[in-house]
Amino acid sequence: MKKLMMTFALMSLALSLAASHPNPSELIISLHDGAAFNITVGDRSYDHQRTSYTISDLRPGRHFVRIVRYDRFFNGRVYVLGASRVVFADYVRVPARSRIVGRIDHRGRFVEVERMALRYAPAPPPAHYPPAHHPGSYRVAMSPQAFAGLKATLANTRFESSRLDIAKHAVSRNNLSAIQVKEMMDMFSFESNRLELAKYAYGHTIDPQNYFLVHRAFRFSSSTRELNRFIAANY
Repeated sequence: MKKLMMTFALMSLALSLAASHPNPSELIISLHDGAAFNITVGDRSYDHQRTSYTISDLRPGRHFVRIVRYDRFFNGRVYVLGASRVVFADYVRVPARSRIVGRIDHRGRFVEVERMALRYAPAPPPAHYPPAHHPGSYRVAMSPQAFAGLKATLANTRFESSRLDIAKHAVSRNNLSAIQVKEMMDMFSFESNRLELAKYAYGHTIDPQNYFLVHRAFRFSSSTRELNRFIAANY
């Protein structure tokens, strides 16, 4: 009963948000050199000192964005955060039903790196859903056009930490094929990031029976063993 009530609450929240913002958009933003920062968009503040943020459910139009940067320095023992400074405070225009990937350049200007259309389809009636224990039977992988746009965004993102944030966000909002996951993994240099993405994407894969394809993206057999242990323990 508690689980059912939570489901209804989440559905009501989603319907409420859709009614308030019929064409919601997203803004993914980072700094040109991958530094940590806090961000305020309108009346929404995010104080996590991260290297990348994804701001969802944005109404179309102009939004005032303020970014406070935190530089790191080595004190002889460890890296610590230095004084904060405002590097951007201006309006950013966000089109309807769009995912905007932006970066603040070294001159403090907002640069749009990528723009992708977001498509919202009405959910089918509950009576037409397949059984819950067969989720793969009705999921559809990201279209080739959308996936090409995602890969272009990743290719234009300089720092791997920001690239991983963008990849995981895209995975959380879409379904992928095993070969698409493998192609995304190939865009990372660090083995640890490839492994993290492979673990994260497994639950969003429409053909888990083909997940052996992602093993080709690993450089070390230990990564394959770690992924297999993760899948066995969690799925």
